[in-house]
Amino acid sequence: MKYVILVLAVFVNSLQVHSQKMANETYLQIGKRCPDFVLTDIEYYFKGRATLNDFRGKWLILDFWGPYCSACLTGMSRIDSLQKQFSNKIQFLLIGYTGSQYSLPRQPCDLLTRKIFEEIRQKDSISLPVVYDSLLFDRFRITSFPITVVIDPEGNVRGLTYSLSSENIADFLNGKRPQLVELNPVDWKPNGEKYDYKTTYFSYRNVPNENSVLYQSVLIAWDSSMPKEDPGIGIERAFQVSQGKKRFEILKISLSDLYKYAFLGRLDWNYGDSLYGKYFPFLLIETKDSSLFRPNFATGSNIYCYSLIVPPAKGNRTLLMQIMQGDLNHYFGYKVITETRLLPYWKLVVSSGKQKDRFRTKGGQYSFKIFANTNMGFEANNITTQEFIGIVASHIGDGLPVIDETGITTNIDVAIHSLMIDFENTKLALKSIGLDLIKGEREMQVLVIKDRGE
Repeated sequence: MKYVILVLAVFVNSLQVHSQKMANETYLQIGKRCPDFVLTDIEYYFKGRATLNDFRGKWLILDFWGPYCSACLTGMSRIDSLQKQFSNKIQFLLIGYTGSQYSLPRQPCDLLTRKIFEEIRQKDSISLPVVYDSLLFDRFRITSFPITVVIDPEGNVRGLTYSLSSENIADFLNGKRPQLVELNPVDWKPNGEKYDYKTTYFSYRNVPNENSVLYQSVLIAWDSSMPKEDPGIGIERAFQVSQGKKRFEILKISLSDLYKYAFLGRLDWNYGDSLYGKYFPFLLIETKDSSLFRPNFATGSNIYCYSLIVPPAKGNRTLLMQIMQGDLNHYFGYKVITETRLLPYWKLVVSSGKQKDRFRTKGGQYSFKIFANTNMGFEANNITTQEFIGIVASHIGDGLPVIDETGITTNIDVAIHSLMIDFENTKLALKSIGLDLIKGEREMQVLVIKDRGE
């Protein structure tokens, strides 16, 4: 019996070791061999099936993309240009996310992804090969897109980033190591150090017991040994996640965003928020030397971390922001003022000669659906103009506020049968239904950064 138990224990242990080894082999690690894979049903390539070994002798660049990622869709023509520029030495392969390509009948996400690519391919005369393989997303622990994986001619992973330039590719081909923007762990983080939201990164490394910290304020330059994590939850929520103390901590952040947190309590605001259209979403930097406000996320220069711990009694929003403002003032010394200026925005109007009443809802329950089977577009019934503006703003991409100047006061019914992947396509889609986007200027408040003494 002892022998049987011993053999069983060894067998179970070997299974655990084998399972761990297999799990580790699915990780994408720079400098390590890319895990083998098999791709089937490749379109617009000289062969419909390929493995990693089929690309030996040539640089392989996998570009993971999805149907709701505007950066992915607008970047395809740029990738196509790179493929043509380096055609003899590299091979780009688009990996489209569908979530259901192995289910029949095909599901809406699958149909939508394929339809979108076909429209972009024809519109921009793209000749890139594409494969729809969501299982590879899961296997490589990719949770967002765009994600770019660079594999050398020997099958080793040489880069994990969001996009590549021609200079980056030239560096790879010349044996150099280009400076690439590292992936955020929210998008891809199979191993290594992770950010723990339940504790404070800087305090537990410097004191035996974090609970003994009564007050702490830390501003440091970020480096690659630290987690690359941005909780992105703003001043108001950040101080509600502590245990016994109020804390706010953010890692790998630009100086502009630090000032936004300190003086506005948040990084951005959506349509319908009290600041939308009243507060300009960007800072105005009016200093003699603005280099500190130009972050480089590839090299890590001008990237910071900030951590603040205070007793609960001092944890009200106003005081916390004042402390952060003081810290920035003490170190950087800039003067920050709020001014009212004429600033750019987009106004949504009814096209000339069109009647706004044509959008008036016919009633019924609220509904929203995407045209997955025919084209990228949507149909919405009995929605507010505010909800519609929010959809439009999400497709513009330049960050400027979109203000409703249609004069429509009722809920609306609206259907758009157009590809909305960038500003020009969105503008054309709106014109097709009798609406237009026109750039204008309006008075808005804005944070202005100046040199001290001005």
